[in-house]
Amino acid sequence: FDHVTFGDEQYERINAQTIQRAIRLQRDIVLNGVVVEKWLGSKLDPIQDDAKAITGTDLVIKPAPFPPAQPYSISIGGTTYFDYVLLRTKEILDNGNIVLTNEEQENRSFDIRFILNPNMRNFTTQFTPRTKNNSDILKNLLLMKAVKSGQELTVKSLSQGELLFAVKMQSTDLEPDEGDIELMKKVVAVEEYLGKPLELPDELSLVDCMWLDYVYDLVSGKGHTEKCSKFSASVTLSGKMENTDKFTDGAVFSVEFNAQIPVDDFFGQSFELPIRRRIDGAKLKDVDKAKKLAEILDDGDNLKLDFVPADGYDAIQCIDTLQHEAESEHQH
Repeated sequence: FDHVTFGDEQYERINAQTIQRAIRLQRDIVLNGVVVEKWLGSKLDPIQDDAKAITGTDLVIKPAPFPPAQPYSISIGGTTYFDYVLLRTKEILDNGNIVLTNEEQENRSFDIRFILNPNMRNFTTQFTPRTKNNSDILKNLLLMKAVKSGQELTVKSLSQGELLFAVKMQSTDLEPDEGDIELMKKVVAVEEYLGKPLELPDELSLVDCMWLDYVYDLVSGKGHTEKCSKFSASVTLSGKMENTDKFTDGAVFSVEFNAQIPVDDFFGQSFELPIRRRIDGAKLKDVDKAKKLAEILDDGDNLKLDFVPADGYDAIQCIDTLQHEAESEHQH
């Protein structure tokens, strides 16, 4: 052959060192311009047609492959971030560092790359999300935070139940903003409730943030409380109201009812939230007016009541919680 091509390098001959590098780096060795002769035992074959057809071409020598990918789990600080990852040695660099990746894992959401020294003196890790869905963005932020915290990363074999390695994390990257993490936690929680993805704009307005906080408070089970200076409610009478003695200036009212709250154009989704709303710390704005209306209205009529903060309360408390599924179905 004329020469040997190995990556971007060229050599005049092939030797054991070149073959070893090819195996470590998993790169092909190309013999350029090979010269071929056909022999019959110890005698040169007078018919060299087949040999001439090959002469001058390039011969590619494939390196012996590394062992196949194996399943592992990856944890940082005792928290499992990946419960199933197929890792395989991709190459062994000239300085002896081993490169592990999950490139052979199909339908993976993250590209994972480890570069480690056999004596574990040096270690580099890369977690790169392959998708732009919000749950993977959140996971990436949490990974960045965990890596920055200097906690121990462990990679455990799922087939053998043994640690492949454990190392203290070190990172010079900037720690992700805690506000971004909390924002994405809310977004992912709402997505899990809806079963649909949310499309976030590049910048969230104040109204966007207020609606996200409200929906998240409900779907997370915390409930949402607002203060207001006035409140109106309509009550359908089930009969003529004969006794209005409770309509007094000092009476403190608590009103509770179910409702469907429409949420339109919420990051690309529209839906209704079945809520239970409770109004606390309210009193009638005009007691005499309320009494007179109650006395003249009949069965089936709507009685509109206007409320203001009761004495001793700085505001009316409006407390919304998400209805339980059975309660919501009963309402319909």
